[in-house]
Amino acid sequence: MDGRRDGRRLLRPSFHLYLLASTLTVFFAQVPLGLFAAQSPLDSTAHVLLPAAATSLLYDAFYHRVVHSPAQYFATMVLLGVSTEMFWEVLEFGGDAAFGLTWQVDNADTMTDIICGIVGASLGAGIRLRIWTRARRTGTVRPRIQYRRTRTRGRVVASGKVGVVGAAVAVVLAPPGYLAYLAWAMPPVPQIPVMATTLSIAAAMVPPPARPGGTAAAPAPAAVSGAVVATGVPVPSVGPPIPVGPTPGFAAVAPGGHHVYVANREARVITVVDTAVNRVTATIPVPLGPPQYLAFAPDGRTLYVSVWDEARTIAAVAVLDLATNAIRATVPVRSRPFVAAVTPDGRQLYVPNHDSGTISIVDTATDSVAAEVSVAAHPHGVAFSADGRWAYTANHESDVVSIVDTATRTVTAEVPARRSPHSVAVHPSRPLVAATDYDSDSVTMIDSDTERVVATIPVGHGPQDVTWAADGRFAYVADVDDDTVSVIDAATMTVTATVVVGDAPTSIAVLPDGRAAYVTNLRDGTLTVLHTAS
Repeated sequence: MDGRRDGRRLLRPSFHLYLLASTLTVFFAQVPLGLFAAQSPLDSTAHVLLPAAATSLLYDAFYHRVVHSPAQYFATMVLLGVSTEMFWEVLEFGGDAAFGLTWQVDNADTMTDIICGIVGASLGAGIRLRIWTRARRTGTVRPRIQYRRTRTRGRVVASGKVGVVGAAVAVVLAPPGYLAYLAWAMPPVPQIPVMATTLSIAAAMVPPPARPGGTAAAPAPAAVSGAVVATGVPVPSVGPPIPVGPTPGFAAVAPGGHHVYVANREARVITVVDTAVNRVTATIPVPLGPPQYLAFAPDGRTLYVSVWDEARTIAAVAVLDLATNAIRATVPVRSRPFVAAVTPDGRQLYVPNHDSGTISIVDTATDSVAAEVSVAAHPHGVAFSADGRWAYTANHESDVVSIVDTATRTVTAEVPARRSPHSVAVHPSRPLVAATDYDSDSVTMIDSDTERVVATIPVGHGPQDVTWAADGRFAYVADVDDDTVSVIDAATMTVTATVVVGDAPTSIAVLPDGRAAYVTNLRDGTLTVLHTAS
């Protein structure tokens, strides 16, 4: 392409400076509008427009004296666009790290952003190339896109200097702009960021509407002590499935064992199943947002609900009073609270914040965050030792299990696991901790006395949750990609059975007497009942 007919003369740098400024405005305007979310329409639009504008500026800066064929020109533009998008992602990573966040590093979000960048670069290159080829085919030199002319000069002359200035503007303005956005949207500790909107929290505090006929309120479960624990069997039998509504993602058994509570994510309800008859007896609305995970207080009177959505517009723990089936408090935490756990004495709730690499410690007497503990990146779940002295967290992206001293609230050790530890469970009587390795299709067994790995056990694809039998003889693993549950013998560290369940099993909840376990099947809206004792 010569200097008269290439895209530089047809789409001038001044146009792309305007486009670049508009792109940054679109991206950062999401903050005051309260619309910001990963992969929101505005965010994706910005990731398309940024490379489209920046590639033309960079091309004018670096190649204004180089003759390219159409294929070379298109390839060069796409390469510059991808490089621009990768640079933008690095800036986002740096900003997140500066503010203790990690959600922008999520693989799915990053890959989508890069794809948007490739689309934007291809779009910008294609438009310029199309205009150039049309001008060449018709034999005209006159630009198809007109710009304002001055009286002294026939047209604005594009030069490499303008491209350099445009690129410099992008480099200089983007980092402080993004850091300013983070300072606005994600205030650091000690002000715990309120991810919920005022309206959503207010809605959550309103008592739930009257239930339709035939749906009664679930009675508050009472903790039962001294229950006889049945002996587990190596090969559980499967009972009839229980319909519980769409997207049942997580189940928890009340301390008394009389009810199973199921978090229905997209339906925004908690479904209550009576374990005596294995039928749904109540549904509890969660207007705050999608309920993801559940944790009971030891006395069975309170249920703590981790609430967040994929758009990151809400991140809180809803405190559900089971005497009234109403949310009595909302505790804002950092982005995406995962599987929380209550200390054995019931005084504190440990909430793993997946995207910030922290654990929020909630005072259950005041329903407020009392402290935070930094752990390895992407904590997915928390489990306590029987005496409550130690807390264990499975850290998905870090490939370690963190051990936290609950007295000093500090991490005392990190035990290497296999790839992507997703769930963690403490043996009821032995010094043994099980962690599922989601991307390694295995379970890591850790001796909690020596803090060393004692076994790695192959299981099905995508082990997402692990739970011990009430008597501790077996561990049950939900293999979400295989639609199975793997049963592990704690004595031999081998799999004794692989039980076919529903579509996409995501969690397992065992009754206190050990006679049955309930498996949530995310995609078919059911619970599978496993008869786990003789």
